[in-house]
Amino acid sequence: MCLVLNNGAIDCVDLMASIDNGDIETFPQFVRYVETCIVGGGRVSEAMRQAHTAVHTSVQAGDPTPFKSFRRQEFVATLESMNNLPDDTPMAERLLQEITITQEVREAGLWLRERGCLVICLSDKPDEASAPNHPSLRDQPPIHRVQTHAIGVSIADALAALE
Repeated sequence: MCLVLNNGAIDCVDLMASIDNGDIETFPQFVRYVETCIVGGGRVSEAMRQAHTAVHTSVQAGDPTPFKSFRRQEFVATLESMNNLPDDTPMAERLLQEITITQEVREAGLWLRERGCLVICLSDKPDEASAPNHPSLRDQPPIHRVQTHAIGVSIADALAALE
């Protein structure tokens, strides 16, 4: 949506009117709307036209994830940003350069798992951006299995300080 709006393929006011009057209620309807604007308007670059064609083709095929190579690059970049700094890196620098987990969340998850709870994590990232689903990436772990640094206060230390 942002891509077609920012590239002038559609008009935001017209889009909002189509949503308000019920003409667009689903993402496939939005993609068809963009198709009519691009075909009828001719006001987009060839690169924008190609990007829309990739999305349109994927949606028609029932695949919600266009731009597969971009998503694979996102996966690799995410892995490269996890646990990539030495343990003694100052926190301020780590927060700027590394994807970390919150210590309190980490400890709560471990505590629940120790008690037999099933700990589930949900993400809106597509598979291509969160798991090694390409032959060139088969030796990589999925993102949820990557070790990274924890930032924050230990729950045990915080409780001890209260006593």
